[in-house]
Amino acid sequence: MNLVNLHGNATAAYRWLRAHLAENGQWQFGVEPGIDIYYKAPWCFAANGDQHAAALTLAYIEQNYLRPDGDLCAPDNPVINERHAFYQHAFVAIGARLGGRPDMATRMLDFLARQQHPVLGAWGSRANVLPQRWDTISTAAVGLAFIESHRLDEAERAARFLHFMLEQQPDPGAGFFFSADSGGELLTDFADEHEAIERHVRFAVRGQLWWAIGFPVLFLARLYEESGDRFHLDTCLRYLGMIDHCHQAWNDASSGKLAGGCAVLYRTTGEQGHRRNALRAASALVARQNAVGGWYRMCKGPGPGNFQPNAVSLEISTEFAHWLALVSQTIAQGDGTSTLQSAFVAVEKPVARWMRQAERMLLQQRLLAGQKWYGWKVGLRQRILRRVSRT
Repeated sequence: MNLVNLHGNATAAYRWLRAHLAENGQWQFGVEPGIDIYYKAPWCFAANGDQHAAALTLAYIEQNYLRPDGDLCAPDNPVINERHAFYQHAFVAIGARLGGRPDMATRMLDFLARQQHPVLGAWGSRANVLPQRWDTISTAAVGLAFIESHRLDEAERAARFLHFMLEQQPDPGAGFFFSADSGGELLTDFADEHEAIERHVRFAVRGQLWWAIGFPVLFLARLYEESGDRFHLDTCLRYLGMIDHCHQAWNDASSGKLAGGCAVLYRTTGEQGHRRNALRAASALVARQNAVGGWYRMCKGPGPGNFQPNAVSLEISTEFAHWLALVSQTIAQGDGTSTLQSAFVAVEKPVARWMRQAERMLLQQRLLAGQKWYGWKVGLRQRILRRVSRT
């Protein structure tokens, strides 16, 4: 994958999402409302240079989900409340900061600062979920939100927690335990396999939460870029080094954070290896992109009834579209060329209309099954992306 092709895929993703956003900030997909399908949208649109769309989604979130104290209405999702309670806050706060709503970002960050562990410097579960747990995913995500608003004190404390977690690992070559209790003890015993997946990355096993490592890479790379402190770069490279032990982590759908982190490392250090790794990880997202530019999560394979609801597709599509935009722009900045940002807004209307027509065709063709569906999808996707990349 090269930068021009990546930019074409990112443009197609953005345009597909933008075509389905109403002027009141809601998605036009007939999905049930909920913060789960909105929290990634502001950062996605801001990253694509569309301040208007970012403002629309931020206003919708503020009106429907943001509390006066800066908290978000807790979703009915135990994984979020018990394990990554403030992950969604981080995405919205970054979107608010980059999307022209610093007041909204400040309100949310003030709330998040009160949730940071006073000693560990970490974020994790809510205070009313006992016993509280703290993890690298939440900490890196929220810490990044503080960096983007230039509040480095909270970010520095978060970085110390991430370094501390590396030092506590009992077998660094076999896996990464990424959660701790309030006393700083690693969580290494789990009630079942589901909890184990949510707390432990096993390097020799497919389908792990690679973003428990990838998000720290992105956060620490940005912190080094902002602070110039070599300690953060060294910690970042230690996290990145773990990926070499992971079974096909570079080719996994959860590699978006890793791609973003490598792109920032390239922009900061100029090392070509980081550029190659960023494109390599981003290619895993492109390989799963559907014909109209979005993403579906397939449960069993091609064919009728094997797709999760639109709400799930929206949630992952806004994230993946964001990572593709971030990676393409960041690499371009590292190359010393245009940020490509204006090109996302400059796609001609005829192309957008052509993509909407292709989407209607796609929905009809979802009735097909097996190889016929797969071949049609791949062929149409290639035609769309070729046309978009030429605009």
